[in-house]
Amino acid sequence: MRMFNGVFADSAPGGTPDMYPQSLHAEIDRLNENIYATINDGVYRTGFATSQEAYEKHVYPLFDTLDMLEIRLGSGPFLFGEKPLETDWRLFVTLIRFDPVYHGHFKCNLRRILDYLNLNS
Repeated sequence: MRMFNGVFADSAPGGTPDMYPQSLHAEIDRLNENIYATINDGVYRTGFATSQEAYEKHVYPLFDTLDMLEIRLGSGPFLFGEKPLETDWRLFVTLIRFDPVYHGHFKCNLRRILDYLNLNS
């Protein structure tokens, strides 16, 4: 995703949005790492767990992170303010599939994304 950041700046109307602003690199990287480990990959680790212990090791951090993001999104429409950045898009690809796929098939069923006001909007 990062390889396209700014690459179409000359040809896109109004330029290409900066999805990875320099001032937010460290914070974006930290949140990306957390979202990947606990949500993007967490749904698979939960769904393919072969024991109750392995399931619980992944399902609770998954929902802890969703809860944290729900609170964070209470202060604005996107994770870093008023415009979507790469972290929002990384999260979106899992959220859009969560209720129809991960909630039932992967047993990530403590709550649905539909149950979260901010994550669902």
